[in-house]
This record gives sequence, C-alpha cells and structure tokens, in this order.
Amino acid sequence: MADYTAVDDSSKYFQPEIYDGAGANQQVTFSGNSDLQPDLLWIKRRNAGYGHNLFDTNRGIAALLEPQSNATENTNQTWISGVGSDSFTIGVNEHNLSNSAGEYVAWAWKCNGGTTSTNSDGDIDTTVQVNQTAGMSIVSYSPPNATARTIGHGLGAVPKAIIIRARNRTEDWHWFHYSAGTGGWRGNHAEAHNDNTVLGDALPTSSVYKLGTDFRMNGGFNYIGYFFAEVQGFSKFGSYYGNGQYNGAFVHTGFKPALIIVKQEGTTEPFVMFDKARNPFNLTNHKLFQHSTAAEDTLVDDGSGDYNFIDVLSNGFKCRHNSTAVNGNGIRIIYWAWAENPFVTSGGVAGTAK
Repeated sequence: MADYTAVDDSSKYFQPEIYDGAGANQQVTFSGNSDLQPDLLWIKRRNAGYGHNLFDTNRGIAALLEPQSNATENTNQTWISGVGSDSFTIGVNEHNLSNSAGEYVAWAWKCNGGTTSTNSDGDIDTTVQVNQTAGMSIVSYSPPNATARTIGHGLGAVPKAIIIRARNRTEDWHWFHYSAGTGGWRGNHAEAHNDNTVLGDALPTSSVYKLGTDFRMNGGFNYIGYFFAEVQGFSKFGSYYGNGQYNGAFVHTGFKPALIIVKQEGTTEPFVMFDKARNPFNLTNHKLFQHSTAAEDTLVDDGSGDYNFIDVLSNGFKCRHNSTAVNGNGIRIIYWAWAENPFVTSGGVAGTAK
C-alpha cells in the first residue's frame, strides 16, 4: 500500500482534546495513545461566543494571540500557567479558557519542547524551534524594516502551510497555502485569496520563505510564524474541487484526519474547522470558524444547503452535503489536515475509519 508512514502514532505530535471548564489552575490532560507536551496550543470555547486563543513556547506559553482578531499579543494575565509531559494548566478563570459553564476544544502540536536555535539561512537571523519528523517549526523574527527579505524556517523541507502574525502591532494574520500560490489570506477575515506581491512573490523553499513588504509579515516589529511541511501519513495540505452534491467530493489524505480546515480559495466563504474530538463518529457536523468568535455550529440539515458536513474516513474525508463552503460545485477548495492515525503504518498495518 502506498500510504505507509514513518509516524505510526500521530498522537505523539498532534492531538485534539475536549474539556469542560473548571476555573483557574485547571489541568487538562491529553487522552491520546502517547504523551504530548504542547508547544503550539489553540483553544476555543464551543458553547458560547468567545475568541480563539493561541499559545506557543517560542513566545512563552502564557502569552495570548487571538486567531480571529487583529489585537496585539496579550500578556496581561498568565493565561496558560504551564505545560506538562502530557497536559497543560490554565492559569485563569475566564470564559474563553476555563469557565465552569464552558465547553472547550484544544488542538495541540508538539514541536521541540521549547528548545530553540538560531537559523541564519535567510537575510536576517530567526529563532527556530523545529521538529522535522512532524514537519513543523515555530519561527520568531524581528526585521528592522519592511524591506522584502527571506527568513529561515529550519524544516529541511518545503513548507506547504504557513501562519504569521505580528506580536506587537495591531495587525491581521497571514495564512499561506502552497496550493494557492504566492500571497495568502487574512486568517481573521472571511475573504478571497490575495496574490498581491506585498505578500511575497516567491514560493517557499526547503530553507527559506520570502516575505513581502506588508506589515502583517514584515516590518520593524516582533513576529511569530508557524511552518508546516507535509509528512506522509501525518499531515497534508492540498486542494480539491467540490461537486455540489450530497454524494460529494472525496479527498485522499493518506490518513484518518484528526483536524481538517477547509477554505474556498477565491471567495468570502469562511474557514471551516472539523475535528475528531468534537465528532468522534460520522456524520461530522460540529463546526467552528477560525475568523469568528461564534459558538460551535451543530445544526442539522434543513434542506437549505447552508450546512457543511463531511465523513472522516481511514484515508481521507468525503463531503456529505451540497453546501458551498465545503463542497461548492466546481469550486476549488483548499484544505489543511493532520492525522489521527495513518492509513498504513510502517509495519503495514491498516488503519480504520470512524
């Protein structure tokens, strides 16, 4: 079988987890097969309209950025007070992270335990935390100005997905996807892909990414970037065309996805987020939208065509609705996916669907 992988247990490097809020100093332990000490942590309250919350160990795990917002990095509180070998601890009793009335989802990636090094591959030095096995690096950098330049990412492979944010400037998020070409989206908006050269005029290489002159990625500020390369059987960043039917498009990833994000390339349809923790069984219909504070959408089909359903399979996912955002007829849709388990392990053992 062609979908073998060297990452037999995806839970070593990525896990989604749901939990109920319990106030300050709540410890959340992951339930996957392997321990996971998170270096990148994304949390969203599911049952009420509060913002997304993003943390990483390059910046310091207590510092908050909000993926749906252009607000600067928030260090006013110890939002996350620490990470353990298989857990994280929430330092505050807040509605967005750990209120007793709250239901939450956390998506967590392990990189390199917070250990960083200097990378000099680009025009300026970057501080990188790298896990080449998982195809992931966290990159900190501080350009002196907005001159177009390259930055090193340390992956040793071409990153297919990149997320960048200015930490100390009120600014939009930059989302890049290799399948869409140069340019990107403002991740905190529902908008069409923009290939203006101010967002870069070259695709990334196995060593560097060329920044444009837009302040969302380059200028006299401090920046953080999350870089992802494809790893067979663990992560995939591609595209597909919808067919506008309930028997919808099938997307082959080579693994059973644990997290799927989809976005129409050229329209204002939103980023739609599915995961296996909120929907352990098919049909997968629990949706969040990364540009929005809105609570989780779990609506059932009323025949209007406004709902976005998929089936998660052992080797990919299949659209199960005619909705425009996920399966618009003839429309090119970009996706990001990380695995729950591979379709075929390195020992030839086949995975299963939901």
